[in-house]
Amino acid sequence: MDLFKHLGKKRNRHILVLSSASAHSGLQCLYTEVSGDGWQVLQHEVVPYPARTRALIDELARDPAASQSMRAVAQVENEFSLFALDSARSLLSHVPPSAARPDLVVFNRLVLWKGDLDSRIHRTWNFCIGEPQLLASFLNAPVLTDFVRHDILAGGAGAMPLLSGDLIIARKAGETAMLVNLGLIAHITIIDTSRSEIVVDSDTGPGTYLINRAAAEAGCGEGFDRDGAAGGAGTADTACLEQLASHEWFTGRAPKQAQIDTFAELLRHPSLATLTPHEVLATMTALTARTIFNFFKQEYRRPEMPHALWLSGGGTNNQALVSYLSSYFSPIAVRSVEELGIPPASRLPLSLALSANAYLDGKSIRRAGSKAKAVPAGKWILP
Repeated sequence: MDLFKHLGKKRNRHILVLSSASAHSGLQCLYTEVSGDGWQVLQHEVVPYPARTRALIDELARDPAASQSMRAVAQVENEFSLFALDSARSLLSHVPPSAARPDLVVFNRLVLWKGDLDSRIHRTWNFCIGEPQLLASFLNAPVLTDFVRHDILAGGAGAMPLLSGDLIIARKAGETAMLVNLGLIAHITIIDTSRSEIVVDSDTGPGTYLINRAAAEAGCGEGFDRDGAAGGAGTADTACLEQLASHEWFTGRAPKQAQIDTFAELLRHPSLATLTPHEVLATMTALTARTIFNFFKQEYRRPEMPHALWLSGGGTNNQALVSYLSSYFSPIAVRSVEELGIPPASRLPLSLALSANAYLDGKSIRRAGSKAKAVPAGKWILP
């Protein structure tokens, strides 16, 4: 198609990313100019969700089996779609007019549910909201979207196409780069940049999910422990921590994917019954760091140690969590991707932009022990 020929020939591409995050985060908006493996972030912002959208996300996070009327879901999707368009326009309004027309929009729609179904094929499935055609039509740019569903239909487990972008970012972080994203779920990617090879790429367990739930129970006003002060004020229960860390999901081999309801049962563990709310919060904070470290010990078997663990995501602001990670990983330094010139909340949107750009350039990446393959894209929506 002429559109893709035009995109393929462009040496510099302006890419707008709209990536849906957790209820306590919002829509991650990033606008970047990409040329080869180089990039410049022109503008970025995290925009809080509309009230009804956030309420629906919160309810489904507490109870993934909660029922909703189709009209209520349709109302939220309509509201969210217009919200995404308004957020895009607002972000672009802060960019010089000469650069404010995106060549490509990358839209990570809002996942309301993801899990397993009773099906002969493609047991893993997801349900998203957000209308990409609205963005394509009003921004007059092609939209790349539905990454999780695309990966499922291609035989995967529903992973986001981040690896090419992660590799480009990792080249700024040393020969063996370890990237950990602290969203609701914690995810680790270890890359051998000298060989352009993914060594490890997997969820490790809870990121901020259990911390958020415990923080709400401990009376944190915003419903989460913004800077980790509440978690740092309590004392983690060592015996309880050991029991929780032995949960069967944590001992399974990588690569693996987690759903937030995988860990909800841990909050009902009998060992927590005698703890105060702040002790539970401290224990959940320690558990998050502990399970990331345990995963690293179990899965990383090369003699060359990473020089640093590079953190991104909302959990980067939780100083109690960062302190636990620093203790567990010592002498490996724990650092923020902000030191690499990347906004901590925007590493995944940037990886999405760089991966989409690499796909347009026909570049490949490989996992350790496998052949290189083209980065999977998603569904294209045309203006």
